[in-house]
Amino acid sequence: MLLRNGDVIQGGRVWKNTDVRLRGDKIDAVGKNLGAWEGEEVMDCTERYISPGYIDIHIHGGAGGRFEGGDAECRAILDAHTKHGTTTLYPTLSAMPHGELVDAVDRLADFCASEKGYCNLPGIHLEGPYLNPVYAGAMHPEYLQIPAPDTYKRLLQNPLVKRISYAPELDENLGMTKYIADRGIIGAVAHSGARIELLREILDIGVRLITHLYSAMPVVYRENAFRIMGIPEAAYLIDEFDVEAIADGKHLPPDLLALIYKIKGAGSTAIITDGTRASGVGDDMPGFAEMVKAAGVIVQDGVAWTPDMQAFSGSICSTDKLVQNMVSMANASLPDAVKMLTETPARIMGLTTKGRIQPGLDADVVVLDRELAVREVIVMGRRLCCDGNRCDL
Repeated sequence: MLLRNGDVIQGGRVWKNTDVRLRGDKIDAVGKNLGAWEGEEVMDCTERYISPGYIDIHIHGGAGGRFEGGDAECRAILDAHTKHGTTTLYPTLSAMPHGELVDAVDRLADFCASEKGYCNLPGIHLEGPYLNPVYAGAMHPEYLQIPAPDTYKRLLQNPLVKRISYAPELDENLGMTKYIADRGIIGAVAHSGARIELLREILDIGVRLITHLYSAMPVVYRENAFRIMGIPEAAYLIDEFDVEAIADGKHLPPDLLALIYKIKGAGSTAIITDGTRASGVGDDMPGFAEMVKAAGVIVQDGVAWTPDMQAFSGSICSTDKLVQNMVSMANASLPDAVKMLTETPARIMGLTTKGRIQPGLDADVVVLDRELAVREVIVMGRRLCCDGNRCDL
């Protein structure tokens, strides 16, 4: 397949009037005037952008479903988010009773290993259960636990578990922190009140990511009149930490998005949806009100709330909106906004063949119009979605 005469977003700039050839599941060539082979499918991308496929490393659901809800719900989620440009996704499970969570991990791992009809599913992200109840946010406090070897070793034994977000101050002698480092599982600080001294300690072990910056964590505060640095300030100070930002424009207002972008930069910031059941679809979707009611949340002002309206309960965003918001709200350049949803999350998760438009890498590509709406979605060389609809069926 030849994507002809598009503006390729790559390497911090936009390469005008450039062709991209896909051969099988890989990018074969990038350049000017490549010329079509005999019988080759040609897509005219004039006045459109060619971007690496979007990578969402933190998402709980969408289209009315959650990833613990079984195969049918999982497929509905993937269908909704693939149409918006997500070509790689890490299904995220929240805290629940331990036995149920173990079973959910194993079922979801089987699904990820077998399902090939949508975006790439390289692994599972666990947000909990080892979270600090003081910073529970929308998590159910009754399901939160202290890390204990007999529970976390069983929970983390499935090889499809690639990341766990947790509160390191709960981890006695940092036993689980060392365990996940030894297994190559990515650790991330979340729902936590960890101080900077502890953050430096776990950094040396290998924890280098802060989950949804500002959400469910303290900013600078006073203790006996002395100021104590919060997790966001520590993340700014320590260059080695990468951060997630929920760029829906609600969890973080535009000025905070701009601050994160200014201080951490596109190379250390991964933008995420943290999508809920209500994400990936519009509120004009038939049955949307019933879907929201069944999810036990309130959707108001473009975000999901807990029933008491005291905390956000994840976003209703899709990945295409993240890029648009970073450009329009945070004054990010288009190449930087795209990098935060492609190259940076790929690096964080160790995906060496994704996140860039370069020969030899995976053929995960989205084509955008001038308003940054997704027009084409190509996953591993397969043209899956066109103008918001499946086109491979």
